[in-house]
Amino acid sequence: MTRLTSRIRSSWRLVAICVVVAAPGCAGPDKRLHDTATALSSINATTRAVGQAWTERNASTAYTLAALDQALRLTEAQRADLLHDAALQSDSTGMRLVAHAEQLEHSLIELTSAVKRSDGDRVRRELNRLSIAPAE
Repeated sequence: MTRLTSRIRSSWRLVAICVVVAAPGCAGPDKRLHDTATALSSINATTRAVGQAWTERNASTAYTLAALDQALRLTEAQRADLLHDAALQSDSTGMRLVAHAEQLEHSLIELTSAVKRSDGDRVRRELNRLSIAPAE
């Protein structure tokens, strides 16, 4: 296993931890918004790492597609949690995070399509479009 593959797997562990921490319920709105921003930033960073590894041929297409699919599921879950909470829907930071999650979802769909077509140029362009999640 290459060092990059090991780093990518470690990144997924971090994403999983962030999702558990950001799980709805106990935390107040500010903490939930912060946790969601952190989770989206982690998903974004992991997506970049996986995409970069694929363009450098350090990750297989099957691994990359599985990682992108998981990132999409996690992003959708974060967005759904935000939209499910009425208090967060009226918060401007919450709505910015929803918009960021939607952009990330779009990028993940585009990346998945490009990887399936073996279109490295498109993957690189889409990776360049990924933005950092707003911090609050």
